[in-house]
Amino acid sequence: MSPQDVATSKHRRRPVPGKGFRKSRKGCYNCKRRRVKCSEDRPACAQCGRMDLVCDYPAAQPSTLASPLHAPSAHCSSMVLSFNDLRFFHHFLIAAYPSVPSGFDNFWKDVVAMAPEYDFLVHSILGMGAQHLTIHASANFSREALYHRVKAIQTLNKSLSQPCLSNADGDARRAAIMTLMFQSSYMPDGMMDFLSTLRGWMIISKAVPPDFEESSFRLFTIDAYVETMRNRISNPGEIDQASATALEDFSASLRTLAPHCRGVAEVQYLSTMENIVELAKVSFTEACLKLVPCIAMTNKLDDKEFENFIDSRNHTAQAVLAHFFMLLCLLDTAAFGARAQTFAFPRPVLLSWIKNVAKKVPSKYRHCMIWPAQMAALLEAQM
Repeated sequence: MSPQDVATSKHRRRPVPGKGFRKSRKGCYNCKRRRVKCSEDRPACAQCGRMDLVCDYPAAQPSTLASPLHAPSAHCSSMVLSFNDLRFFHHFLIAAYPSVPSGFDNFWKDVVAMAPEYDFLVHSILGMGAQHLTIHASANFSREALYHRVKAIQTLNKSLSQPCLSNADGDARRAAIMTLMFQSSYMPDGMMDFLSTLRGWMIISKAVPPDFEESSFRLFTIDAYVETMRNRISNPGEIDQASATALEDFSASLRTLAPHCRGVAEVQYLSTMENIVELAKVSFTEACLKLVPCIAMTNKLDDKEFENFIDSRNHTAQAVLAHFFMLLCLLDTAAFGARAQTFAFPRPVLLSWIKNVAKKVPSKYRHCMIWPAQMAALLEAQM
């Protein structure tokens, strides 16, 4: 090599990583932070999917070619939807909207129509559609369902920090939290999420302007839910021997659990379940109707009692809840058979909640969960 060649090689520039490849200007935040090329796939890019990260993209800039005939509102969504998102949106519209109380099909169509004005409402609808498909179809969209759920909660919280400017603003927030609540009832690990969003619904429905009596949601009352159950069991017949035996075994399991119940909510749940079982021996129709309002029983707790009840370390509360949801399964089975959908909950989800509690409770509580776990396995085999 000549001296000139050596001098030239010393000044030759080193190759720049990524030089020659198209820059990813619309990549997700994770890829930008790590300075790697983003595949820009939606809802999750290849890098985030490989590393099991929540993939989050910068908000798309509104097009300068937007039609002058329809100026977007201050809340108008600028989301870019994937093909799967369109499928989730359509599925919500035809099948996945909250089914109870009954008689509100057209109402939820109106909610879907207003959704493009509110990012948090769009994300809640997409999350519910994806979750419903995961339970009822062969495809697994749980990753997409979780992504949209997280985005819905984030954007809803941001919205709640700002004042409502119209009745539509208030009802959009109510619709979003109700949809999130129903999504959690379709999540195999969503037992505590259900209670939290149920309480969130209570708070938002009352606190968000306009006055709840002026809201489109004013007809979503406890009486409406009870009436939905009444219409479902208009001709239940006599309780069969198998159901009667199961209720006796349930009472025995409650007696095993009773010594552990010391908190306000735990004692209330225990007493309520004991009363409903006794009522079922006389009229299980009335027992079913009495059970429906109890689904929202935690909403009557004060903030401290509620926090103590849903604390992950409160294993007594978890065992109590497992018994409560088992009672819901038992009464529904007595009324409609083992293959019927439990009121407001997919049965496989309730059974999953019960089995999860049985697996996770410490050894001190396992004897309290023996019968519920066995019964859950039996009901699952009959499906």
